[in-house]
Amino acid sequence: MAIKKFQVQTPLVSPIGIVQPSMAGARAAQSLQQTGYNLAEQGYKLAVAEQQEVGREYAVQLQTRNEDGIVEYKPIPDAMSPVAKRTAKSLVDSKYQTAIKLDLLSKAKQARVREDGSPATADQFDVDMEGWVKKTTELNPRYKAYIEEISAPTIAEHLTDIRVKAYDTAMKKDFKNKASELDEAIAYMSALAASDAGSQEVVVGGSEIGGPATTTNLDVVRERIEASINEFIDLHGNRLELGKQTELRNAVKLAYHGGRIKNIASKVAADYMVSLNPYSDYNQEQDLLRSMLSVLESPETMQDLPADTRQKLEQIGFTQSLASNPDMAAVRSKLKTELRTYANDREKIFNTNKTRFQNAVSLNHFQEGGVLSTARSEQLLQEQGIKSGADIVNKLGTELNFFDNKTTLLEQLAMSNSPLPKPLRDIFEDDALYDMAIASGKAGQLLSLYENMTFQNGVFTSRGLDDQTIVKMEALRTYSGSLQSMDLNTFATKRAEFMRMSSNERGDAVKRIMGSDTMDTFMNKTGAKSGEEIAFFQDLIPVLLYTHGSAKTKDILNQSKNKIFAKSKHIYSPTGDADATSRYSPEARYGSYYPTFEMHVDMALNAIDPSLTLASGRVKLIPDPRGGTQMPYYYVVKTDGTPVMRNNRPLVVGGMSVSRAIELAYQKSQNDHITDLRAAADRYQQSQQGTGGVTPNVMVP
Repeated sequence: MAIKKFQVQTPLVSPIGIVQPSMAGARAAQSLQQTGYNLAEQGYKLAVAEQQEVGREYAVQLQTRNEDGIVEYKPIPDAMSPVAKRTAKSLVDSKYQTAIKLDLLSKAKQARVREDGSPATADQFDVDMEGWVKKTTELNPRYKAYIEEISAPTIAEHLTDIRVKAYDTAMKKDFKNKASELDEAIAYMSALAASDAGSQEVVVGGSEIGGPATTTNLDVVRERIEASINEFIDLHGNRLELGKQTELRNAVKLAYHGGRIKNIASKVAADYMVSLNPYSDYNQEQDLLRSMLSVLESPETMQDLPADTRQKLEQIGFTQSLASNPDMAAVRSKLKTELRTYANDREKIFNTNKTRFQNAVSLNHFQEGGVLSTARSEQLLQEQGIKSGADIVNKLGTELNFFDNKTTLLEQLAMSNSPLPKPLRDIFEDDALYDMAIASGKAGQLLSLYENMTFQNGVFTSRGLDDQTIVKMEALRTYSGSLQSMDLNTFATKRAEFMRMSSNERGDAVKRIMGSDTMDTFMNKTGAKSGEEIAFFQDLIPVLLYTHGSAKTKDILNQSKNKIFAKSKHIYSPTGDADATSRYSPEARYGSYYPTFEMHVDMALNAIDPSLTLASGRVKLIPDPRGGTQMPYYYVVKTDGTPVMRNNRPLVVGGMSVSRAIELAYQKSQNDHITDLRAAADRYQQSQQGTGGVTPNVMVP
């Protein structure tokens, strides 16, 4: 913009001066000349702009890549004017440079991934990019300098990134490998410490931690591992989580001391397992292990242990100095936990072996004709997975099937002289299990089991079943042997239906069935004699009437009466009956254990009068109903009813005293059997000496 000069305004009256000649013509000519020049200049500018547009259009339309996708330079056509060439050249250069730069970035990204998807190494990336630079400059020599200029830093940046990431990956891998090696080394040291080789010279295999194969001992192995941990922390300390260094060092201490304690504990097992009596509640191994736990908790308590316990522990290497080692402080709690877990596991193993051994002896004894106690029978069943009456119900018709040629242990127990195990009793005495069997359509199998259990050599024995159960099963048995108006399962279901009724509904139903009969007249028709019989059956008649009808109820009562109220030559009768009937007949109630019962009574009488025996007939028994019917109690009286006195009290026999006598008799037979087994093992071992035979590993308590 031109600077305007300050113009002084001309006054209205000019000063008087000299008159100059006119220049109007000259000025006119100059104005015309300027106009022509301006028109020419405008025309030139228009022409230049037109040629520039031609150049721009060429640059826009120009292809910057060949058919292979490579940026390629093509010369500007000669037909263009200099102006158009200059415009196109500038635009083409800019366009090519942008395309080459984008191509470089794209190629660099591609070169970092191999065809199989794996990341390229620095060398692979460098080779690929050098090839691209060479090919691109050959196709575009005009841009060689530009290509080399921009590619060098880009390639360098990528190479640096690849190398950094490769190093990081390699360090992560090294961290993982070394951590794994340390874990293996610590585990090896723990196993070494737990073995007797821990205090001996042993061969350690080659590894980065152990080095080449060498001869060493436990302490040297620990030193090597701790040195390796220090190297590991120096190299990878930044990768370890907070507290991991301490945890790693404590793991070494735990493996070292824990292994030594495991070694001592295993010696306890080896030294004392074979000496344990499977019929004793005392476990010497557990006693020693629990003592070790106590000393680990408080090392000073070592002196408080019984002298023989302390001596045994010291003999196998467990001393107070070991337990009080300061190196244990950081891991003492974990050591106690490990030892407690080991002790619990050992106790489970011992109990399992104890049960198996007991079962083996019991089974052998049983199969040779011996009688099993209820506890031993139940133990044998538990080993076979039978723990409850429900398990028995599920086996009705399979393992409890008396119509095939197979005889299972369950069937053997059911038909033996031994007392019934609880699961076998429960399926009859527990109404829920009874109903389960009926609902499963197994009434026939249930009845078959009952008959095989209670009838032996044609003689009925209760086998410990209560009286109500006997009536219930005799009802099912009576109906089964009669002209049946419905199938056995439907018939049995009616009982469950009656038990679900209210008391009023039950009373109305019984009245309809009895008709004009009262309870007393109906009882008279059943042939019930004694008040004991009437009192017993009176409570059972309603359910029997509803389930079976009047006629069959009479049959059931008659059959049940003869089984429940069995004859006995020992029951006192005020009328002097030689064979009085009673619910408490010892011959019926004690069954196979009656000889033991009789021996028990005779021993009690012998302490009073050696001439008195039960078989002599000089004494009788009066049942005590409070003792129940399974193993009842009795007052011993003379034939005139006078009580036999001992220590100024009436003599009472039976019940738990007989149970203990039965258990002692059973234990004696078991001990005799074990003695025979030991003798057989000794004879076998003696026969193998000097013959080259293999001596069996027989564990006999």
